[in-house]
Amino acid sequence: MVKRNVIFERAKFNLRSQQVGESVDNFITDLYCLAEYCEFGTLRDDLMRDGIVVRIKDKKLSEQVQLDSKLTLEKDITKTRQSETVKRQQTFLQEAKSDPPPAHVDCLSKEKGKDSKEDMKKQKKNPKPKSGKTPEAQWSRCLGQSHPRT
Repeated sequence: MVKRNVIFERAKFNLRSQQVGESVDNFITDLYCLAEYCEFGTLRDDLMRDGIVVRIKDKKLSEQVQLDSKLTLEKDITKTRQSETVKRQQTFLQEAKSDPPPAHVDCLSKEKGKDSKEDMKKQKKNPKPKSGKTPEAQWSRCLGQSHPRT
């Protein structure tokens, strides 16, 4: 088995930043994968925490978590995920506010090709003409009114 170049693996870890549009979970998962070959030992959690704090896209969140002198990797991941979730929820709420309210449907118009329950009942009483019938046979597909098919 070929031994990995620890300096190169650490360089890849240190260069990895959250990309535009990338979720926090994907970024953190990738950092864990990169850290696997860095031989960080007992410093792994601290270096993971620092990597997340410094290389996330949300600079306000980065500043906020840096103010916590007792920040652990778990707390950092939790805060980062919560922040992303709240932003997604706020975006949804803002979009909902700007969209017009849904229209209240008091009645439905009949669309061509769509039958209502009433139409179906009328059709059972006045069935469609079978093939071979004269054009004068009764036709009940036109808004529920029977009339000669012609």
